[in-house]
Amino acid sequence: MRSHLVRTLLSGAAVTAIVALTAGQAFAAAGVITITGAGTKFQAMSQSVVLSDAATGLNVHCANSVIGGSLANVANAPLPYTTTQAGGAAHSITGLSLSACGNAMITVPAGYLPDDFVFTNTSSTAPQAIGVVVPAGAVPALFHVTEVGCGFDATGATRITWTNGTANQLTFVGGAQLHVVNAGGCAGLVNNGDPLSLVGNYTVVPTTITIVP
Repeated sequence: MRSHLVRTLLSGAAVTAIVALTAGQAFAAAGVITITGAGTKFQAMSQSVVLSDAATGLNVHCANSVIGGSLANVANAPLPYTTTQAGGAAHSITGLSLSACGNAMITVPAGYLPDDFVFTNTSSTAPQAIGVVVPAGAVPALFHVTEVGCGFDATGATRITWTNGTANQLTFVGGAQLHVVNAGGCAGLVNNGDPLSLVGNYTVVPTTITIVP
């Protein structure tokens, strides 16, 4: 059984703290970001995404994942920068799915969306941007996982990189502050507070989207 959901949004201060922890000294937020070739809806697709809990050895491989939304162009915005939708609305990520995950099922109920891209660093060489994905919905979690009677939410930030090109532009690289909450019926499969790692390469369309400092 799922324990009750914590229905509080990540505050601005909390997001700032997550960004600071994620960036670290080597990737300290500084400079600006320019996004071109967007100004429209986007879709990011992956055929291999792995969610893991190093503390318990849980390893969930999903053979299909799709991220959808809308991304606005921007010029010389100061970092850290939270992207917006084309047209100016907040929260670029409006759809997220992970499927074909073996014995596990990963769901994203309506209250778990939308999510945000928060970029903390840009570079003239690959990867051109580093940042995190953070939940921005009524429920502060990216998704819910069920496996053999165990259920839990993945909340916090998960680290990403962006590399300009025509394939594998968006990469979830693990790390950051993603962790287990609301675990129920898990009997040690996962435990509340366990750090989670989400890893996978996503090809983004349109392929015209480019990020530069």
